[in-house]
Amino acid sequence: MTLQRRLAQGIGVILAGLLIFLGFTTNSFHQIDQFITSTLFQEIEIARDYEHLADLWVEIDDLVQQHLSDHRRTAALVPEEMVQRFEQSLERLDGKMTEPAYRASFAPVQGAAQSYLKKLRDLERQAARRAALARREIQRRDGAGQAMITKVGDLLSRYRKMIADFSETLKNDDFQASLGTTSTLMVKISRIERDLDIAENEVALYLSLRNEPSAGVATAPVDRTAVAERVQKRLQAVIGLLSRSIEETTNPLQLRVFSSIRTKIQEFRRSFAELRDSLEHSDSEKLELDDLVGTLASDLEALRRRGVGMAFREAQVFWQRIGQTSEGLLSRIRANRQAGLALLLLVLLLGSYVAIVFPRRIGGPLMKLARAVEEFRLGKEFPEPAPTGTIEIDTLANAFHQGSQRLNAQAALNQKYLTTIRELDQVYRELQSPPGEEELDAPRQRLEKAVNMVLEQLLENIPQIDLVKLMYFPRDAEGRPQTNGPLVRLGETHTSPAFRESPEFAEYAESLGMAQGREESIPLGEGLTGWFFCHVTPTTVGVNDQGLFPVYPITPIRDLPPLQDRTLEKGLRGCLYLEKIQRPNVPLDLDSSTEVPALGALFVYFSRPDVRLSWQDLSFIKIIASQLGSVLEIHYLQVESEKMRRMAHQLQMAREIQENLLPTSIPEVPGLVLDAASKPAADVGGDYYDCFPVGATRLGVVIADAAGKNVPAAILMTVLKTTLSTMDKETMTASDVLTKANAIILRNITSDRFITAMYAIIDAVTGEVELSSAGHNPALIVTGHGAQRAIQEKAVPGLPLGITEVTYLAQRFQLKRGDLLVLYTDGVTDARNLAKQSFGMSGLKRYLAGPRTARMAHGLIEVVQEFAEGMPQQDDITALTIEFQGRAA
Repeated sequence: MTLQRRLAQGIGVILAGLLIFLGFTTNSFHQIDQFITSTLFQEIEIARDYEHLADLWVEIDDLVQQHLSDHRRTAALVPEEMVQRFEQSLERLDGKMTEPAYRASFAPVQGAAQSYLKKLRDLERQAARRAALARREIQRRDGAGQAMITKVGDLLSRYRKMIADFSETLKNDDFQASLGTTSTLMVKISRIERDLDIAENEVALYLSLRNEPSAGVATAPVDRTAVAERVQKRLQAVIGLLSRSIEETTNPLQLRVFSSIRTKIQEFRRSFAELRDSLEHSDSEKLELDDLVGTLASDLEALRRRGVGMAFREAQVFWQRIGQTSEGLLSRIRANRQAGLALLLLVLLLGSYVAIVFPRRIGGPLMKLARAVEEFRLGKEFPEPAPTGTIEIDTLANAFHQGSQRLNAQAALNQKYLTTIRELDQVYRELQSPPGEEELDAPRQRLEKAVNMVLEQLLENIPQIDLVKLMYFPRDAEGRPQTNGPLVRLGETHTSPAFRESPEFAEYAESLGMAQGREESIPLGEGLTGWFFCHVTPTTVGVNDQGLFPVYPITPIRDLPPLQDRTLEKGLRGCLYLEKIQRPNVPLDLDSSTEVPALGALFVYFSRPDVRLSWQDLSFIKIIASQLGSVLEIHYLQVESEKMRRMAHQLQMAREIQENLLPTSIPEVPGLVLDAASKPAADVGGDYYDCFPVGATRLGVVIADAAGKNVPAAILMTVLKTTLSTMDKETMTASDVLTKANAIILRNITSDRFITAMYAIIDAVTGEVELSSAGHNPALIVTGHGAQRAIQEKAVPGLPLGITEVTYLAQRFQLKRGDLLVLYTDGVTDARNLAKQSFGMSGLKRYLAGPRTARMAHGLIEVVQEFAEGMPQQDDITALTIEFQGRAA
């Protein structure tokens, strides 16, 4: 008897009892469930929802009344999340009003709630307007006033410092001759200081006043307009005193001090007039908003009282209905309990019988089988199972017996794999060892040696093989396999001794030109290798295997008509297995429909036409193919590593050339303040700058950007510097220098190279500048101070150096004292941040419009790097600034 039939008998008895019990209880529970879900739960949910709606309503209205008292509140009166909860509660109630009576009683509550929400949104908008108005009023009154007071205090501090400085000056012997004038100066300074102290107090009084008097405080009325008029008149008097002092004195020290003070007071007077205009305005808009907010708040309160009352009354009605429904439910439960207990007792008796009988008939044989499995060890035979009379248990025992045989076969295969792995370890050691001097320029020899060692392992472990070779796709200059090109043999063709003497091999060798030493190259789709690669899918081990030890047939070549007329790899008539070589890092979970380009193919030939491969032999061939893929990839990585090493050496050479070309220090020229900075990119670029005297009072500056990267760019920089150093620049104009440099460079560089450059000659005494450009970025002139600061572009048309013979133009202009001349390379304006935004000319001008420092070029480099936000630098960044401080012509 089968185990299924034995179990069916016992389970059938239990199921019969269970079905009767379940049928009764299911019917009983269905009746109760209908009663509860159709009436009781619905009424409980409606009552709770009414109460929840009323509670939310009260909570929202309390928040409205609480927050309305804060006229400056910027946040919403009621959080949006609370309003959404209120709306959701109202929607839930609306969805549960399925009965006409429920709907009729809910309609007034719903109408009141919707009106409340509409009024609440209107109130939110008006309150936001009121808060915005209050904030603007505070900012106008407090922010502007405090700035003015601070400005007055700062002015007084400077006056006190000036008085202290003058006191020290009076003690100097050289200053005794001007005592007559300095005594008058001290009187004027004292009077100005006194007037400004009074002005400061009056400004503070003016700012402390408000449009209405403080509530509950009796204060004498103060005319705010009169206070402002006194401040302006006093300031005008001080300005007049300073103007007369300037006209009367000839002392340079007095002229500088009084002019500076007069400018500051004039700025103060203008700022005070603007403050006065912004403070003295009408508050009518605020009063109108207060009235509107008050009206809306009263309407909301009335709606809340009416709606909450209706909601609580409806909840009470539903709780009374729930009490009546619960009494009927208890009566039904008592009626069904007695019948259910009787049926449960019957099911327990049937289950006890099954629990005693079945373990004895089934558990014994299973425990015996479990002990045999526990004692099994690899290399040891599993005992022949004895019949138990239960088909399923006998089948399970036979399956364990066959599984033990397969495990022992797998263990033998694993041992063969371990032996091969030890041999392959030597292959990898030799392949990855540092190459000797004679191997540096012949990496293919090392690769072929490693491939030959791997193929020998395949011949030794599978004696049936008669010929094996590796065909691969050569790589292009960028290291990618040329998968559309021919397959080329790598390493030797390995054969068995008997097959090498056979007529098959002789015809095969002749078709490939082995005797002539011709390279074995098979186009895709041709010969055995090309046709199998394109049309035959390698066998997959373990998929739909039949039997305990599956074998896999290999299709004979003679059974494939397209190959009978081939011109390459002729003579072979046995069986061919071609395994594609894949990259070793292909993901294991890659979708089977995804095509992964192969690196080549492992060609395995058997002369017997009826050969069959065991799953162990086929798995071993696949492992060897995988190892060959690793060998190819390791070889490629070694070649790329050598390329990277040589490139790093070239980069270091170029970086050293660039560092040696740039000046180590900036010359100090009276009348000029110079600053230069350069930040090279990761790849060495071609930026160059230099400064050199071209006369007693003139300075020549050059900035250039050579096309290209690394050593070629560094060589261009060297050519330019050498060219400039050979010229008699003191007697040459800026245009002459670039014209001559272009002629020399044109004869010494290739046609695909060029240099953009700008050359300027600055007179440190007169401020005159002569500027010439060879396709370089325009120079910038920063003039003026503060609000009057302006930035001009100075561009001179011209081709880059090294393009063609050309006479360069020049432009002359005059620098005023304090003007800043800025030269830079395109690395500044082309810098990008993580959002792919360019620093651009706008970023450069924004920086130059900021505060002036003695290290403007270095500051520009820092600003560009901050803008890049860590983005890798693609080009050199170079800047050169010259500030003119000499006497204007």
